[in-house]
Amino acid sequence: MQIYIHRDGQQFGPYSVEQARDYLASGNLLPGDLAWHEGAADWMPLDQVAEVATNPSPSPEPPPPQVVQNAWIPPRRNAAPSGVAAKPAQAPQNALSRNVTVEPRKVSPSAAPAKAQGTVRRSSPDVNDYKRRQRAIGARNMTIGAIICAVGTAITFFSYEAAATSPGGGSYLIAGGAIIFGGIRFVQGIVQFFNA
Repeated sequence: MQIYIHRDGQQFGPYSVEQARDYLASGNLLPGDLAWHEGAADWMPLDQVAEVATNPSPSPEPPPPQVVQNAWIPPRRNAAPSGVAAKPAQAPQNALSRNVTVEPRKVSPSAAPAKAQGTVRRSSPDVNDYKRRQRAIGARNMTIGAIICAVGTAITFFSYEAAATSPGGGSYLIAGGAIIFGGIRFVQGIVQFFNA
């Protein structure tokens, strides 16, 4: 049986009964989320779907661990130094964890739920923040590069004009370093901006 979920005006699924139970147990699906499956008259809260609400037959308990005398236990690699509290381990993320964005396809309210399959795109706020910061850095580098290049070009131009108009000629300054450095920084900014 395939179960479709409706939450906040969006439809997700289909999920198998086992997947729905797992997601419900992990908190990724909520008991109040509306669910529909083939044969159901209307959408109903997920915890009222009989197949999801009933637990499968419990598996037998595993045997107790065996005690081994005089066994060498290797030291923990991530053990904290004495006097320092250890960091708690982070739980692994599954496909419907809080930092995963589900992008459903647009479905009209009268459409059959079978057309409401969504696509899962792994995108966390950290990734979006990183891309936004990279674009900002790229834009800043383009601006700084353009300013340095323009200043170098202006120094070269005005010193040449002063030398050309002075009686008997004169010497002028070519700010090639500033022009080249500014140009390189501008190109680096373009690459950073568009590769973010």
